[in-house]
Amino acid sequence: MRFTTGHEMQAKVLRLLAGVYLNWDCKLYQDKALNAIRLANEENLHPAGLYLKMKILLNCSLPDSVISMAAADMLRYKMVIDVYLSTVKLIMKYERDCVGYEFLKMICNHFESTPDIEKALLLQIELLTRQGKRLLARQKVEDLITGHYTGKPLSDKALNSLHNILWDCASKSFEQKSYSEALDWYNYSLSIYASDYADSNFAKLQRNRASCLLHLNEISKARDAVTAAEKYDPDSILTHFIHFKIAVKENNALEVSWIHLVAATTQNIV
Repeated sequence: MRFTTGHEMQAKVLRLLAGVYLNWDCKLYQDKALNAIRLANEENLHPAGLYLKMKILLNCSLPDSVISMAAADMLRYKMVIDVYLSTVKLIMKYERDCVGYEFLKMICNHFESTPDIEKALLLQIELLTRQGKRLLARQKVEDLITGHYTGKPLSDKALNSLHNILWDCASKSFEQKSYSEALDWYNYSLSIYASDYADSNFAKLQRNRASCLLHLNEISKARDAVTAAEKYDPDSILTHFIHFKIAVKENNALEVSWIHLVAATTQNIV
């Protein structure tokens, strides 16, 4: 600090100093760490400084009320939404779920009229599913899908992220043998596939739906789903295998033999 430097460089040095106190012993050097990051933010406000301040507060095991106030204070600054969402993830990492979720609701309100709101809503759904609040998560998903078709279309990136969240939820439900719930998650994913666009992932989605329907003994619907999968991925051995399982369920000996032959032939070709 003895040298003449610009505000940006002084702020950077102060952030590094605050980081040293944090990694050394945050509880012992709490005041020094907070003072250093306060001075850094006064010299030159930077997203890294706001994020580091929150990290120091969390490491000091301060009450939720202090963390909440610091989080709310961040919204006074005009930062991109990714900074705030990263802070939410940081808060959740330290198991301050209530604080993190309340901050996320503030972010949703703050960015409500901007295209970036979809990022906050997707994180909201992800956190709700992680916390086991599946009914509320499903309501948020339904609201998002309704908005997508009624004037608030999701970007391609947001759609891909939503598909990933839905498939993850479906997979976990399937592992828990909650086949009806898994099917619901897959149906949400199906509902946001563009009518003029389908690919191998679409085929996989239909196979997954067929597997759920088989466990629910809805044979006719399972057949429709696997037929749709076959249209977009006709050479998949997995598609033939589901056909085989349907035939077994229906005690169709002739079809079982035919599918077994097709599957064996396909394997030899591969």
